[in-house]
Amino acid sequence: MPKSFKQQYNHQSIRALGKTISTNYPDFPLDNFVHEASHKIESLEFKARSQQITQALVNHLPHDFADAIATLMASLAPDFDALGVDAAQAGWTIQDFTPQGISGWMIMPCADFVAHRGRTDEYFELSMTALEAMTSRFSSEFAIRPFLRTFPKRTLEQCLHWTKHPNQHVRRLASEGTRPVLPWGIKLPELGADPKLSLPILDALKDDPSDYVRKSVANHLNDHCKLHPDWVCATATSWWQLDKARQRLLKHGCRTLLKQGHIQTLALFGFGGVQANVQLSLSRKTVIMGESLDINLSIQSHSTEPQLLMIDYIVWHQKANGTKSPKVFKWKEILLTADQAVEIVKTHNIKPITTRKYYSGQHSIEIQINGRVCGWADFMLQC
Repeated sequence: MPKSFKQQYNHQSIRALGKTISTNYPDFPLDNFVHEASHKIESLEFKARSQQITQALVNHLPHDFADAIATLMASLAPDFDALGVDAAQAGWTIQDFTPQGISGWMIMPCADFVAHRGRTDEYFELSMTALEAMTSRFSSEFAIRPFLRTFPKRTLEQCLHWTKHPNQHVRRLASEGTRPVLPWGIKLPELGADPKLSLPILDALKDDPSDYVRKSVANHLNDHCKLHPDWVCATATSWWQLDKARQRLLKHGCRTLLKQGHIQTLALFGFGGVQANVQLSLSRKTVIMGESLDINLSIQSHSTEPQLLMIDYIVWHQKANGTKSPKVFKWKEILLTADQAVEIVKTHNIKPITTRKYYSGQHSIEIQINGRVCGWADFMLQC
């Protein structure tokens, strides 16, 4: 979690949240709330900080849920659309743009309060009203997921209803909140197992006027690539049209399948069989950690027709046990005309990163064109 996100929750922002609530709930125990919500806050990571604030809200807002929600709703800042602020562009940190009121990252623990206290038959409708209002100030994509676990049919119906909402942030909630694999969000195994459950939501939003919403639809579609690649391909095929916005959505939504070389999906986008001679060479046989490696590729067409080529390269990294693991890197797309010859070069940097442990030994570069392996070369890495 980036440090800047974690710092959104600090003594100052927690006290500001408490003071905003106290203006609408005079009996709110401000000092007790701040003490509990900010207890050892510097030692906590992002989600733990948010959860601690949520628990403090649970302990200090009115016991009656309807009264608590009335307090929170009265404490919200005006919604983004009314202010003319694009939350996606503002990165959710727009407190400077709003009058006094809850907005930005402080909505997250408030929305989680709704999921904590309002996930009952009695308060379902009130909870949906609250999350709808909160998502226009930030996002309720994490808080809606416990409702999808407890009331799957009812919550999916609510999300489908939201696809017609005039506020783009609420429409995005319908798609983003139901994603089977949402970063930071709890898992939704039922939706992951059966992609047809959320398809009506995606279908309703695939041509949404907001690029922000369409990107969420694409990400949702891409989440299904691991378990349901053929379904994703079939859905993309059924949605196919040459409209630029639709093409961007489909390509982003199928990016994992394209990267993995899923033949049917590649064919859908015009990447067919490769009729060319391909030669691969590397700029050096031994690479020292921190150096770069040039990948040189020569392609000579032997087709009488133009060919659209999607070129990727795969680095096979040495593992501690002596085996290798692949990592696919996007390179470029080219239109190779009849009998054309091209030479392209890609510089690959090999430097320490937090997400990978490098080991000395033989590594390999594999060239993949339109999902097919077209070349292979080895090099030695010295760490």
